[in-house]
Amino acid sequence: MNYHLNMDEEVFYVTGATGWVGYNVVKELLSRKKEVVIFAIKNDRFLTHFYDVKEKITIFEGDIRKKEDCETFLSLKATLKTIQKVIHCAGIVTVEKKFNQMVYDVNVKGTKNIADVSLARHVDHFVYVSTTNVFKNTPKKEIVYETKNFVSDDKTGLYAITKSEATSYVLDLSEKGLNCSVIHPSAIIGPRDYMNGLMTSMILMFLQGKLPASVNGAYDLVDVRDVANALISASYQGKQGENYIIAGHQRKITALINEVAALTNKKKMRFTLPYWFVSLVTPLYEWYCHIKGMKVLYTKNALLAVKSNSNFSIKKAEEDLNYSPRPLEETLVDTILDLKSRYPELKVEIKNGEI
Repeated sequence: MNYHLNMDEEVFYVTGATGWVGYNVVKELLSRKKEVVIFAIKNDRFLTHFYDVKEKITIFEGDIRKKEDCETFLSLKATLKTIQKVIHCAGIVTVEKKFNQMVYDVNVKGTKNIADVSLARHVDHFVYVSTTNVFKNTPKKEIVYETKNFVSDDKTGLYAITKSEATSYVLDLSEKGLNCSVIHPSAIIGPRDYMNGLMTSMILMFLQGKLPASVNGAYDLVDVRDVANALISASYQGKQGENYIIAGHQRKITALINEVAALTNKKKMRFTLPYWFVSLVTPLYEWYCHIKGMKVLYTKNALLAVKSNSNFSIKKAEEDLNYSPRPLEETLVDTILDLKSRYPELKVEIKNGEI
């Protein structure tokens, strides 16, 4: 590990650094020549993605569910003159509804641990990655603004419930002195998704010719790099106890797939399945995917998401964080290029030539 410290320098502490958002946060911080300490689970195979920059970062391997590990993490490279900024990205994303102790312990207990230690250490700023899933659903014609009255109904799914509890806890700590801000990304899309989340898997399956039909519904899509930049901006400009929606572009799922088709040599999606039909066959589809070891794109909770209101306002983030989402076409091109680099067997052409 590299324990070199320049006095009076700010140090960024990033949890969940091997995850999609965390990785992009670290890469962006390094591009800005920032000092970075990352928190990763022990023997995390995704630490290999930091191989080319391992001399530029300090790596702490521990368990976010253990408070003592959080204390050790935030003590690294810290002196009385160190300006500590914490970006808490660690969490488990799930589309499952049933309770899972690991998900709860990481998303809730882990967040409480790192937030409590940050408060005790009087860090300069604590930024938490929440989600737009914590907001209560409203009629589709209404604009969704930031609120602090989050979902509490189990029907919304385990992920939303755990993130709601954790988000409320962090914001409550602002009244006790924690200089904190919360970021609520919408559905994240973009390159460097080495775990192949929902959106990445859907695009990959389409490019592989394994996505015969789409479902009637929509998402708001935000580039993972825009989320990373917003998190860093919040560590400087975020107001204490405030939360910010970080959204991008609304798209129906079929329209999104057809934009990918328009950028490549693939034919457009011809079939869009009605919501009622997909809801009916979802249990059988989930069973089939588990048997075949396939990625489950749609569960009952995932279907609720595509039918929910995603008409998000980013006005507050624009004003406080100077936030501005990049064009969706740029995100899609970079995502396709990234997938091609990781799956050389993909025969994909984009606009003026083969990738």
